[in-house]
Amino acid sequence: MVTIKKRAMPLVNYSTPRKIHLETFGCTANMGDTLKLRALLRRKGHELVEEDEADLVIVNTCTVTKRTELNVLKRLRELKSAGKEVIVAGCMAAAQPELIKSGLGEEVPLVTPRDIGDAYQVGS
Repeated sequence: MVTIKKRAMPLVNYSTPRKIHLETFGCTANMGDTLKLRALLRRKGHELVEEDEADLVIVNTCTVTKRTELNVLKRLRELKSAGKEVIVAGCMAAAQPELIKSGLGEEVPLVTPRDIGDAYQVGS
């Protein structure tokens, strides 16, 4: 069983600013959550950059269709193979933590849509 690691607060409270790249799969709600993450991360002094400059990639996921799930897993494997630190956010993090772990062969930090909303509302 995979335990969802509550990462909303640590997600934005690193002791030093990070170079972060955000990627979004899925619906309009995910796009909105990504906008919230962008604003929150900038407020905390993090730099939003292109993937090649990033030391951390946050992938905001969707789990509505099997095709999207497979595309997300493929992308996560690519990022991990490239040596990127990855945080998986969004619906797939909440609904499919076992699939993420089995698809990557390891656990990664997971941030649910609720975590994103809570962190944004309290201005973490």
